[in-house]
Amino acid sequence: RVVDRMHHASRVLVHQADDGAELHAVLGNVDAVVSTRLHPLILAATADTPVVGITAKPKVRSFMCALGLPELVLSPWAASLPPLARAIDRVLTEPEPVREQLRRGIAAQRAAAARNPAVAASSLRRG
Repeated sequence: RVVDRMHHASRVLVHQADDGAELHAVLGNVDAVVSTRLHPLILAATADTPVVGITAKPKVRSFMCALGLPELVLSPWAASLPPLARAIDRVLTEPEPVREQLRRGIAAQRAAAARNPAVAASSLRRG
């Protein structure tokens, strides 16, 4: 029903993926992902696809901020047509700067994740 009301419905992909690898491949071949959920944003970002988040959840906002893209996460109360259209227009008309920031942000997140075992071990040693 939502897609039927969209002006550019022909550009919308609705796909039921069978597994994570298939979803990652699909997300890597779309122009952008707009989601209210964290995991589609993570999968799209790691597939080098520009993302726009709509959420009141701190974890989604934190993820987008950690990527260096705080302006591309909108509160559902502020996600009226003009701000949402600006965010979507940005990722569709200027995808390369967004992709570059995604790459930097994802690299930083991977580096932080690689440090997690050492941090956990250190915490356990300290009691």
